[in-house]
Formats: sequence, structure tokens, C-alpha cells
Amino acid sequence: MLKYIKLFTPLFLFILLSSACGILGPVEKPDYGDGDEETKKPQWERPTPTDDTVERIDTIEWNVVGEEDEPEEKEPKEDDPGEEIVTKIDTTSAEEVAVIEEEKMLKGHYTVAIMLPFLGNQFTSFGPIPEKSKRALEFYEGVKMAMNELQGMGVPMTIYVFDTQYDENVVKSLLNSGSLFQADLIIGPVNKKNCQLVAEFSRKNGKVMVSPYNYLSTITEQNPFYVQANPSTQTKFIRVLEYVRERFGTTGIATVLYPANKKAIKARVEEVQMASRIVNQSGNATLREYQFDVTMAQNSPMNVTEFLVAGQDNVVIIPSRDPGFVAYAMRELSPYRESHRVTVIGMPQWEDAKFEKLDYNYYENMNLLIGSESYINKANPDVRSFASRYAGEYGTSPTENVFKGYDMMLYFGQMLAEYGVYFPSFLEKNPGEGLHTKFNFQPVYGVGTAGPEGKPVIKRFENNHINILQFSEFRFQRVN
Repeated sequence: MLKYIKLFTPLFLFILLSSACGILGPVEKPDYGDGDEETKKPQWERPTPTDDTVERIDTIEWNVVGEEDEPEEKEPKEDDPGEEIVTKIDTTSAEEVAVIEEEKMLKGHYTVAIMLPFLGNQFTSFGPIPEKSKRALEFYEGVKMAMNELQGMGVPMTIYVFDTQYDENVVKSLLNSGSLFQADLIIGPVNKKNCQLVAEFSRKNGKVMVSPYNYLSTITEQNPFYVQANPSTQTKFIRVLEYVRERFGTTGIATVLYPANKKAIKARVEEVQMASRIVNQSGNATLREYQFDVTMAQNSPMNVTEFLVAGQDNVVIIPSRDPGFVAYAMRELSPYRESHRVTVIGMPQWEDAKFEKLDYNYYENMNLLIGSESYINKANPDVRSFASRYAGEYGTSPTENVFKGYDMMLYFGQMLAEYGVYFPSFLEKNPGEGLHTKFNFQPVYGVGTAGPEGKPVIKRFENNHINILQFSEFRFQRVN
């Protein structure tokens, strides 16, 4: 039930339609649930109200700025360096480093701003919901489910929703309008440039910002108000390599296999090498590299014996998001899977729909491992209970984005209620377990010190939990 609607827009109309008709169907992926995992309850405690007043929390303001029809920022191709070039975007001097208080600062009422690309300017009264809008709409549906629970706990909270439209000018207008100055927590946006804009606003104004999707480690610097829910590529590889080392006793015969002549992937390869150095506590690159140009495969096929060692465990890391290269590499490795005991470490994007045309026999035969920010165990009673409640509300099954919206709003909403507006200082000691992942936020430290006490500079807080998934019995299953 909504208390009031400040701005009526086509966006709001279509959310009503989607809620009533259940037209936001789930995006199917390979089944990665398993039936024998022990059910665990969330670890965080339910907060108590800060006063005797319980205010309704479902107030929503639809603030849609601008009418430009801007396309969604696309996932970069392997030869597009725009997304993953490692650059410093903040040259803040030492005296300007943001410092977050390490004390509770509770309020009688909290304000949350959701900034996502709903693309309400593309909606029509009777047409279908734009495909690019579904992620934001589904995430918000999860947020609403969590807000109902927070309301039942007596958490006084108001939520405002802003449509970023994947448009930098829209985000700049919102930041300049003063609409976000009252926010105690900002969730979103999604793409790199908009995240950078809001992260700088959060740093300068002391507003906690949770980035729900962006995994880049270069969004912001020296910003203890920036909370990254989706672990970075480097963190994902660190956790998977730690698992491999525990499994084999070493990451020994390991090779990074990647496409040649692709600029963007070089930064990713360096992240893999850095992850290996951290895991093996070595200052030198510990992984061999093997580049291959698929366009030359007909005349000069890949010779995998150049980097595989017979009779030993061979770990091959393929940090590519190109289905064509991945298919070719897996096909060439397949004949050696037993004689050379091959294990492949891939990218989390290999779960995505664009990889569904690959022969999953390769996944199965190569003992494929990936590090993912999400894993939903469909046999978990808590997951089933939530899915049932969601179906009763929306008439369909919840997608991964719904689970993410629900988990994040519930966890961070409770952190706000328990620890106040500077709750990131308490994240490290308050892990949580949601339905799609666990939360284990740790500070990422920069160079130098800050504040009168000379404490280490915090670059950001990042979720350190990775769901390590192995493809077994033709589905992804969590092994950690």
C-alpha cells in the first residue's frame, strides 16, 4: 500500500501493470540449485525501533528528469578497453580524504534513495515493458518485499525512487537539484559513469552509497562511504584460486589463456596475476600466460601441449567473456582433460544467456569453476518461502534481481536502524546471509592515513564473499 505518490509517470503506471498482471517473468538460467545444503538463517539481528513512533515506510517519489531516449550502456567487447582499463579517477589530496565516523549516529527516521535505470520515458500505455527496464523493476520489487518486513520490525523509513535512464545528464541533474541531500542511504546506480558521479557526491557529502551491480574496483578512491556489493574481478579470482590451492595443495601448473590482440582483456589478465600473487604471497607473476588469435585457428590451431603438463593437475584460467573464444578453447582442451587432469576457471558471465549455446559437456568435462556474486539454492526452505510470497504478490516466480533487491534492502535497512547513518564502520563485524549470497564486507585500504588519529585511508568497503560454483551433473553447484 502506498502512502502517497508525488509524481505520476508512465513508469509508475507500468509498475502497477506489471504487479497486477505478473508480466515480469523470470529469466531462466541453467539450474544451479542443490538439494542437500544445510539451511541457515540470516545472522543479523532484528533491530528495535529507535523511538515509539512507527511511520509508514512505503512512500515513493517518482522523479523522472529528462526525456532523452538513451540506450543502455552495453557490456564492452573484448577489444573495447573502455570498461576495464585500470585508471585513477580521484586524485584527492591527503587533507581532503573522506573520513567516516566510527560511532552510532541514530535517527528517528531514515530516508533511502533508489537510483536505477527504469527507462520510464520509453514506456507506453499498452505496449510491452522494455527489456532493458526489467532489471531495475525486478530489483525494486525485491526492495518492496524487504520494506514490508522492515515496516513489520518497526523501522521508520521512507524510500524515494529515481529513474537514471542510463543518462549522465539525468544523474547530474538529480545531484544538482538537491533531491539526494536528505538521503541517508543511496542504492544504485548501475553503469560505470553514473556510479562515478554518485560516488563522488557521496564522498563529498558523507552519504552512504551502495553499488548493487557494478564490480569495477576503479569507481572511486579514498571513499569510506562507498559500499560495493558485487565483488571485484580480482576478489573473485582470489577466492577461486584459494579454493584451488586448498583442493590441489598448490596453484602450481596454472596458465592464463586469453585472446590475442584484445586491449580490454589485458587489464583483466593483470587482475588475475595480482590475485595469484596475493594468494601465493609472491611479489612476482606466478602464472604463465598463453595468448591465442582465434582468427588464425584454421591455419595455425592452438597447441595446448605448449602449456599443459602430462600427469599433473593443470589449472587453466580463461578470463574471457567472448563465447566464440571460450568455445574454441574448451574444444581444444577437451581431449586432454584426463591425461592432463585439466580444471578450467572461467568468468561469472559464463552463466549468462549468451553462453547457453555452448556445449555443456565441455563445462562438465573440464571441472569448470567460476566465482559468482550470486547463488540461489532453490531447495532452501527460506528461498521457497520467499518465492511463494512473491508469487502471491506478483503472480510469477522471482528472478535473481528480485532476490538481490530483497537481500540488499533488508540487510542495509537493518544496518541503518541498528547503527545509524555511519553504519559502514560496523559492516566488518556484522556479516549477513541473504537468499542469493552472504555479506562479508571488508574495508579496502589505500595509501596513507586520514583523520586526527591517523587511521588508514579506506578506499571503499567491498563484499568479500564469493560463491564458488562448479559445473557438475550439468548444473552449477556451490562448493564453498
